[in-house]
Amino acid sequence: MEWTFLGIAGVLYCFCCWLTYANDHKDEKWYMPLGVFMGCLLSVIWFWVAKHIHNKDKMYIFNLTWDSMMLLIYYLLPLIFFGSKLDRWGWIGLGLITLGAVILRIKH
Repeated sequence: MEWTFLGIAGVLYCFCCWLTYANDHKDEKWYMPLGVFMGCLLSVIWFWVAKHIHNKDKMYIFNLTWDSMMLLIYYLLPLIFFGSKLDRWGWIGLGLITLGAVILRIKH
């Protein structure tokens, strides 16, 4: 059940990323309300799933997967589809994310 909601959240995060980076609609009246609604919807999904996971280890894995998915979406989609480029700080951030993942993997 929770993995289905993770997939739904992934689709919603992709839409939010598009909403953030595509400039042709930022002046529309619906832009801010839709962005706030999407953020609230994703928070509701997160807390609903968290409420139903009672195993701490399973919650930890789900949390790590959710965060990794969100980071990958917000790092890769702008690079692939919106022509963004990583500067020095982007590469440092990517290195820190990778280092954190390696440390967590070694620890468990």
